[in-house]
Amino acid sequence: MSDLSFKTNFAALPETATVQENYATAANVRTVTFVLSDGNRIGCSYLYFVSAKLDIAGPVNILTVRFTSDIITIKGYCLQDLQEQFLQQIPKKVVATDERYALQDEPCIVSIVG
Repeated sequence: MSDLSFKTNFAALPETATVQENYATAANVRTVTFVLSDGNRIGCSYLYFVSAKLDIAGPVNILTVRFTSDIITIKGYCLQDLQEQFLQQIPKKVVATDERYALQDEPCIVSIVG
């Protein structure tokens, strides 16, 4: 019989574990890039930003970011600060992290759908 033990290192997160990247200074025209779990990307201009609605009713927060032509749904934990940052047009890149690395008491995005 073969030994089927799996060795995992949960302390070492993949490089894509960064939750978000922000703009350092103000600018006239800005865009935000959403990086989905499968690596696909969605780019939206803040010129067409409409709203950011946060639903914290369940165990997973749901942040709905609306642009005139797109609706982006972000699921994760502790997303209150991210919603505030969208209202100020701060995020430059928002990245989904594998759910197995999610900590429910720290900001973490586990799903982005657009």
